[in-house]
Amino acid sequence: DNLPDDKIVVMCTGSQGEPLSALSRMANGEHKTLSIHEGDTVILSATPVPGNEKAVQQVVNSLAKLGCDVWDKSRALVHVSGHGSQEELKLLMAMAKPTYFMPVHGEAVHLRAHAQLARKMGIKDDHIFILDNGDTLEMRGGIVKRGAPVESGVVYVDGLRIGDTDPIVLRDRQKLANDGMVTAVAIVSLKHKKIEAIEFSGRGVSFAIDDQFSEDASAAIMKTIEKGKFSFTSSGSDAIRKAVRDSLSNFIWSRTRTRPMIIPVVMEV
Repeated sequence: DNLPDDKIVVMCTGSQGEPLSALSRMANGEHKTLSIHEGDTVILSATPVPGNEKAVQQVVNSLAKLGCDVWDKSRALVHVSGHGSQEELKLLMAMAKPTYFMPVHGEAVHLRAHAQLARKMGIKDDHIFILDNGDTLEMRGGIVKRGAPVESGVVYVDGLRIGDTDPIVLRDRQKLANDGMVTAVAIVSLKHKKIEAIEFSGRGVSFAIDDQFSEDASAAIMKTIEKGKFSFTSSGSDAIRKAVRDSLSNFIWSRTRTRPMIIPVVMEV
């Protein structure tokens, strides 16, 4: 706090546009201790990793809106790659003379380009291995060959549960995130053998659940119930519940072209 701004240099993370990095939080005004102001200079000494270009550009745009002067390798020599060039890779292979070769660290196009370089350096095709995440290699008695694959990929953490989330739960959450949820409570009179009323409520849906919606949706459900032969008893509530769900889902699709999760509830009176 006692130094003037033009005497301060901050080296921080965020050159790849990571949303929780220091630079991203400063650019969005969310950092707890550091802030960026108009006239500050920001140097991005990095090359965007393939796939990160959009995230990096968003950070640059946020910095530009603050009035920062942003420099990257397109404006000046502020970055050089930390990866070896093609000739350096060839030199390494010529010195090491490997019997087996597995390119690593890159996209599929990079791995295959590196494998082609190995072929040019005299390594046999059947001694070159291009692996995906989860693939394995085994070395036994000087022989290298593919091994059994292992589980890899995203590990889901849900509270105290790690990695054992039911796929159905994930699918339901994705559906809720995309289209929301509609609850339909059907009040069934066991005495009169009919549905007395249906009440609707929604969460996260893009349409209004107003009186007109309730009236039209109820009419669609009642029409389905009248067409079918349902037992208005405690044992027949499952069939009624399924009919309400299917009928409401079809009604909402025909009107809004969305498929929210439908939760039917049958209340017997």
